[in-house]
Amino acid sequence: NNRFTERNRCPADIEKNLEYITLIWLDENIDDSNESVQMQRLLYKMNNYVLLYTDPHLCIDYIKTIVDENIILIICASLHELVLPIIHSLNTVRAVFLTCNDHLKLTSVCSEYPKVAAICTDQQQLIKSIHGTIQSMSNQTMSFTLFDSNKQNSTRDSASILWYRLLIDILKTLPHTDQSKNEMLDKCAEFYRFNEAELQKIDMFRTSYTASKAIEWYTSECFLYKLLNKALRTEDIDLLYVFRFYIIDLYSQLELEHHKQFRINNNWDKLIVAISWASNFKR
Repeated sequence: NNRFTERNRCPADIEKNLEYITLIWLDENIDDSNESVQMQRLLYKMNNYVLLYTDPHLCIDYIKTIVDENIILIICASLHELVLPIIHSLNTVRAVFLTCNDHLKLTSVCSEYPKVAAICTDQQQLIKSIHGTIQSMSNQTMSFTLFDSNKQNSTRDSASILWYRLLIDILKTLPHTDQSKNEMLDKCAEFYRFNEAELQKIDMFRTSYTASKAIEWYTSECFLYKLLNKALRTEDIDLLYVFRFYIIDLYSQLELEHHKQFRINNNWDKLIVAISWASNFKR
C-alpha cells in the first residue's frame, strides 16, 4: 500500500502504533497533489506514525479509540468548530495545531482550547512548531520508571515489581537464538517499512550486534529504544515476547553495570528501573 494515498481509515483497519506518538492530519483538501504529498513527506520525517483524514467523523471515531498513545492533531480551520469540542478533553490528545490563512480570525480559540499549541499560516511555521512539540514529548518519556523510587511500598508499585521479576524469570528460560533475534528484527522492519533511516539501523543490528553492546544500542536514538519503551510502559506482553532476545541481553548487561557502579549484591532489581538508569546516558 502507498502510505500517501491511504486516507480515512477505520479504526479496525489501522495497524497498531508501536511507538508513543501518533500524528494525525485532518484537512478536507488532502489529495494526491504534489503539495499534499510534500506535506505528508515532511510529517513522516518527523514521526513514523502518521494518519490522514479528510472526513472529520472518521477521524474523531479513531481518536476516541486511542488509549496508550500521545496524539498530535493538525486541523484545518474550517473543521475546528466541529472537532475541538469533542476531542479537546481527551487525555490522549496532547497538542493541536490549526492551519489557516488568517490567524487573527482564530485568536480566541487558543484561550478557549489550551491544547491548541499554535495557529499556523504557512507550512514552515507548522513543521517547526510540530517538531518542537515532538521533541518535548520525547524528552518527557526519556527517563521512565513505572513508580517513584521514593514510594516503592504502594500496592501498585509492588505489583509492578513482581510483574517484571516474573517477566524476566520467564524470558530467561526461553531459547536465545538467531530465530528469536530475526523475529524481533522482522517485526521492527515491518513497522518501519517506510522509514529508510530506521531500516538501515535494523540492518546494522542484524549484522553487527553483540550482547556486550546491548546498552550502547539502547542509549542510541533508534528503533529499539522507542519500541521497547512503549512495550514496557504499556506492559504489552505480546511485544515484550517479541523483544525477548534483546531484553535478556540488556537486562544482563545492566545487571553487570549495577554491580560495578553500585555494588549491588543479590539485588533482583526489575528491568524497568535499570532501563531508567540507562536512559541517563542519553542526557
